[in-house]
Amino acid sequence: MSHTITLEPFGIDFPCHEDDTILEAAFKAGLSLRYGCKHGGCGGCKVQISEGEVDYNDHATAISEEEIDAGVALLCCAYAEEDIVITLDDDYSEEELTPEFPLRVYPAKIAELRRVTHDTVHLILSGEELAEYRFNPGQYLEIKVPGSEDTWRCFSMANTPSAEGITELVVKIIPGGAFSSYLDTEAKPGDSVEIRGPYGQFQISETEAEIIMIAGGSGMAPIMAMLKQLVAEKSTRQISFYFGARAVKDLYFIDEINALGEQLDNFRFIPALSAPDPDDDWQGEHGYITDVLARNTDSLRGAEGYLCGPPPMIDAAIDVLRDKGMFNARIRFDKFVQNS
Repeated sequence: MSHTITLEPFGIDFPCHEDDTILEAAFKAGLSLRYGCKHGGCGGCKVQISEGEVDYNDHATAISEEEIDAGVALLCCAYAEEDIVITLDDDYSEEELTPEFPLRVYPAKIAELRRVTHDTVHLILSGEELAEYRFNPGQYLEIKVPGSEDTWRCFSMANTPSAEGITELVVKIIPGGAFSSYLDTEAKPGDSVEIRGPYGQFQISETEAEIIMIAGGSGMAPIMAMLKQLVAEKSTRQISFYFGARAVKDLYFIDEINALGEQLDNFRFIPALSAPDPDDDWQGEHGYITDVLARNTDSLRGAEGYLCGPPPMIDAAIDVLRDKGMFNARIRFDKFVQNS
């Protein structure tokens, strides 16, 4: 059984199967509605429903009862109960609804996996069809959990599109995690996996504005991809990258970042530790990365922010950037919502 979803004011219709969220149905129809985490935690896919009723799964935490009563819907968690009419914001365009890189499924194999910290794995996938996998640095993919029927987990690419058919991911090992447990205990080079993508709207804008990048944990991945893109473009933009970790054992890709920085005209890298171990010989910044950001920047009016990491860090960083004068429209982020 399916229902019809209509997008106004464009009059675009697409079917929505009863087992699909409205956002999933839009992807399957080749449409690109705005979204963020895709798991109900960020609110990036909220829209106004003008006709019809929806029901929600248990992940819908980024919407209030008041919003639901007012006809606001969180599309990544909303299931159509009947035909639905959605009234999109005035700043939507019909061109935006057509993705630059349509969603596809790709077979791949594990080419390499190595620990870069005690709980973080650098995973390299390869495959002939991956040579056709195109995306904007900053976007992410889903990887199917081996042995499952339809369980997928999201990870950002840490590379730019590769003609050699290589895709790089950074995976944090979560105890009991569906994919990370497999990676931690079973995975080996040569294993077959399945990915689908690209997803997400996190990407570098085509301006010459100053760039402030902020990341924590595996949020390093999309920032690395963006830096590689900026190097390839021979960018002369002023770029500052703030990376937050707890202790020295949680730092990784330091040499790689410095090597990229040497190829950029105006780049500085500011790692900071919030809780260094007693035997850490650390001469760099101390404290939460948002506090380090606050004391190392002056006015950021006219600058752009690119943030990736856990929701509390993102929220705190947004507050700092706003206090420093950065416009809301220039703050782009990808909240990493942890899934088991």
